[in-house]
Amino acid sequence: MKTESRSINKMEAELIPKICEFCEASREIEMKCVNCNLFLCGACHLKIHSKIKAANDHNGINVQDYCTESIFENSRKVNLKQMSCIKHNQKTCFMFCKDCEQLICSTCIIESHDQHKFEEIDNAYHEKVNKLENETIRIDSEIPKVEIKATRLREMKFEGEKSFLEIKSKIFQHEYQIKEDISMEAKTLLARVDARWKVTKDSITKQGKQVQKIRDDLKKRNAQLSLILNSRQADEFFSKASNINHLSPITFLSHVQIETFRFTPSNRDCKEIGLCHKKERFEFFHAFQTNLAISKMLKIEENQYVLYSHIENKLQQVQFIDKTINIQKEVNNVVASDIASNLYCLTDNGKLMRLPLCTNCQYSDDLICIHVNNENQIVVGSKFDDNPYEEIYSGMIMIFTSVVYFHDYTYKEIEDPLFRRVLDNFIPDRITSTRDNDYCLIVRETLHGRKQIARFNHKFEFKWAYDGCCKDNFFPADVTEAPSELIYVADAYNGTIHVLNQDGDVVTCNLLANENVADPLSVYITVPGMIFIGCKKTKKNQPAHIYLFKLK
Repeated sequence: MKTESRSINKMEAELIPKICEFCEASREIEMKCVNCNLFLCGACHLKIHSKIKAANDHNGINVQDYCTESIFENSRKVNLKQMSCIKHNQKTCFMFCKDCEQLICSTCIIESHDQHKFEEIDNAYHEKVNKLENETIRIDSEIPKVEIKATRLREMKFEGEKSFLEIKSKIFQHEYQIKEDISMEAKTLLARVDARWKVTKDSITKQGKQVQKIRDDLKKRNAQLSLILNSRQADEFFSKASNINHLSPITFLSHVQIETFRFTPSNRDCKEIGLCHKKERFEFFHAFQTNLAISKMLKIEENQYVLYSHIENKLQQVQFIDKTINIQKEVNNVVASDIASNLYCLTDNGKLMRLPLCTNCQYSDDLICIHVNNENQIVVGSKFDDNPYEEIYSGMIMIFTSVVYFHDYTYKEIEDPLFRRVLDNFIPDRITSTRDNDYCLIVRETLHGRKQIARFNHKFEFKWAYDGCCKDNFFPADVTEAPSELIYVADAYNGTIHVLNQDGDVVTCNLLANENVADPLSVYITVPGMIFIGCKKTKKNQPAHIYLFKLK
């Protein structure tokens, strides 16, 4: 507080005028009248100001002491004794009306302040001073907060401008590269056309020379024949006519082939230049303790979720209430390789099961993953043994109509698949649909066993693959799509979440770098922008966790 007052006093000291404010001549400032708020020289203070009757009660401060803290506090006091009433000029105010919030004289009380609440002027003044000082303290406490916010806004503006300039720079670079590629392609086409035309032109030039030679020979022969025909001597005619050779058939035109070309421009859609994606940022919200290492999480109703653990072989129906997990139902001994919405699961013996009814129907012994797509069809991934004599497998995708269950818990048998496709070199481990009816899969290479994220269209035609961007191995455990159409991948090996755009380009592979999240097994994103991450138990006797992040 002292440091603050001294800084204010120093600032006040700089405002002391250079000449007396009374006589406006002397430069020797000695006093300040607190009531008049004037700086005076010694002569004016002693000979003039002190002689004025109205200034008898005025307080004077030595200018040398003016900047000290005690004097500064005293200088703020006002003269409360000689205050004229604003309505009755001849009267002096002696009370403060609390109802009207104004100073009053005795006449005011009689005329317009009857039965109002009054207060001594000194008390009212000190009360007002205390309120203003408290307000000053509150304002002083808010100023740093506002300054911090202003600083953060400046930083956000700087970061935003930097980010958008980088994006624009990348777009310009990409535009330049596209122009360069098109220019190079055009140059290649032009060189190819020039080369092809040169062959044709050289052939025409060569034939032209031959035609010119034949034409000259024909003219020469024609001149000789004309002389013979015009000859008047019989012996000369017969002699020269016998020496003329017959003209051979002219076939030089058959040697020339004119090659014609046609240029068909390719259609270039401007949308192919690229996409701009919103870079999502999540902040940590809460960590839920659970007895399950969550390998799959599904939402079935509002605030109703299904949690499954292939480690504990348990399935739970839960609610998240007040930062706790409320377990509503639990099914034990569920040995499954995957589960899907509508509570379908694939058991390890290849059975398709609907939980919690636990009624079974079987189609194949090699089913690996299951998913219910946007059309409520069951999408199943499995191994495909295309050569029984060799230990080489491919993957297979099959799509079925949804299983119909009746009230007596019987079910309609699964018929032949609506769709079947073999995935060469890939075995599917997990499937999820995208909002544009594509599919994102976790797949294993059949040759090396390495895992990737692969995207297929609705006919399961391959589009792109992503095999990680970290220095270490890439081991995707779960994949899902956010409302922004970005793809989120839980990487159990590196303990992070990879974020990909629709083209398979990595936005970040370091989403959880600043959080204490270990061994993520599953990732699930809600429409409002909340991301749940299920993790393994770090130690045997410790609980597992579900980490909840919210979109900033």
